[in-house]
Amino acid sequence: MTKFIQAIALGLVFTALFLFIGVKDVRAETSLPMRVNAPPVLLENWEYCWSEEEGAGRTEGPPYSSGDWKAADQLLNPQDRMGRSHLWLRVPLPPHKAADPGLLIRAFDNVEVYTEQGLAYRFGDWQEGRKYRYYGTPRRIVPLPENTQGMLYVHLQSESRNIGIEDGAMYGSESGFIKRMVRQEFFRAVLGVSYILAGIMAFCVFLGLRSHKVFLDFSLFSICFGIYSICRSSVVYLVFDHPAILTYAELIALFGGVIGILMFVEHLLGSGRGAYIRRAWQLHLAYSAGTLLLHVCRVVSVVEIVDWYQLLLVLSMPLVIVRAAACAMKGNRGAKLLLVGIGVICLTGLIDIFQNRLNIIIQFSPMTYLGISVFILLLVVLLIRQFADIMLQLKRSEKLSLVGQMSAGMAHELRNPLTIISGFLQLSRKQAPDAPYLAMMSSEVNRMNEIIDDFLLLSKPVNSRFDRHEVLPLLRETLQLFDNQRKEAGVSAILEEEGAIPKIDCDPNQLKQVFINMVKNAIEAMPEGGLLHITVSALPKNKVGIRFADQGKGIEPGHLTRIGEPFFTTKENGTGLGLMVSNKIIENHAGILRVSSRLGLGTTIDIILPVHIKTA
Repeated sequence: MTKFIQAIALGLVFTALFLFIGVKDVRAETSLPMRVNAPPVLLENWEYCWSEEEGAGRTEGPPYSSGDWKAADQLLNPQDRMGRSHLWLRVPLPPHKAADPGLLIRAFDNVEVYTEQGLAYRFGDWQEGRKYRYYGTPRRIVPLPENTQGMLYVHLQSESRNIGIEDGAMYGSESGFIKRMVRQEFFRAVLGVSYILAGIMAFCVFLGLRSHKVFLDFSLFSICFGIYSICRSSVVYLVFDHPAILTYAELIALFGGVIGILMFVEHLLGSGRGAYIRRAWQLHLAYSAGTLLLHVCRVVSVVEIVDWYQLLLVLSMPLVIVRAAACAMKGNRGAKLLLVGIGVICLTGLIDIFQNRLNIIIQFSPMTYLGISVFILLLVVLLIRQFADIMLQLKRSEKLSLVGQMSAGMAHELRNPLTIISGFLQLSRKQAPDAPYLAMMSSEVNRMNEIIDDFLLLSKPVNSRFDRHEVLPLLRETLQLFDNQRKEAGVSAILEEEGAIPKIDCDPNQLKQVFINMVKNAIEAMPEGGLLHITVSALPKNKVGIRFADQGKGIEPGHLTRIGEPFFTTKENGTGLGLMVSNKIIENHAGILRVSSRLGLGTTIDIILPVHIKTA
């Protein structure tokens, strides 16, 4: 499957290169006069007429005297279109002249602008017999000749659902339009650049923490939506006026951004039952590669690709929301933040999609910008928390390494003297069996030996020999070892089985050591007696859960976060190494050990182990 995904991704890259290399600029060259500010004027009193053209696909000029001109109530999609693809619009220019005259319009799709002196501007692919490509429809500044007067004609050609001009057209100073556009949309472009920088920073973090793929997923999502935001901003056309390239970049960035979100959810919260989150982003990846290939072969247009993809997005959104909600209900803080962010971006995205589906102009609305900004901000907060947890784990690993280095020397230096002391104590107890201090000294020597054993486990890798074993017999044997200690402490134990418990791959000696630590800690947590409830249950996805729940005094919230650190313990005679050793053994078994506690009510330790362990 990994090779298949890599092949698709490589195909996307080559497709993008093919599209970009094959793009040509089809604008008419125009001279740019010196720019002088002039107040813009909204052009009024438009007229329109339809024309069905043959031959070259266009006429040599507008129908100055002929044509059935009608007053235009709307400049976009006149009601009597009836499938026609050529629309002419005309409007009288204001009497005053601008020093650097220009026209600000948003036209669909191919456009020509004529003055009474002739053709002033042309954009689009006007070749006959070709399926017209979609080059995007940004707001465009059209420079006009210096002596422009009288009537202005606009010729539009489109085989898509939109033809005409959106929001009218403004006449004024070209330099004034540039300043106006920069003021209105510069923030969107800056926001896109900020997304890209945030993605680059996340990618740098991923390079240092290769095992944490959420940073790579965030990098993909943030960079792609940064590119998407820039491509959707009209101000970018002032410095890079190539709509075809920007349209394809926008489309590919949209695909990559959505795939990045889905992969982020999978690596943060899991794929869910049936791995439906993974299936979702794989479907998006296959759709992206397939539709781009069909577009290269001129089977589908960009507009059709976007229309179908919006339906796929609507179907995918509930899957992500369900997964985040399920994890949030289990108390996952990251899932709660993600759920809020997904809710915001889904709401704003649905508004944008419904605008398009209801035949309203395709545009990246300010609400969608706001939704993506809120979503990325929440993801940044989530990643900061993840990074803090990783740093804490690294600090614990450094302490663990220090413990290992210390234990290597301590074990050798202390084991021999303790062996001699233990031998003399045993000899002394035979000579004076009633001496109470000798039994106390022997007990303390044994405790020191146990501490050294813990150090030795931490100082060397755990070499496990996995075989198929049942968990319940190991737990029964562990409880039998503590029968006398439990009775003296007034602690009763219950061992329950939920479901058919399968055999698991494990090292029984190591697993038994973990159970010994858990039972011992539970008994010590209940000096005045209580109940130790052990539950073994069969979990989904071929896993087994083991829960140790005591009725002790519990752990303070401030101490709970430090449980498992070396040398941290709440016991008077503890070392803080027992749980650390247990956690290391469980990790070696590809399992998870979780500790939860409520002060005054007790502590619960959950161990989740896989039934099958993949060994190299």
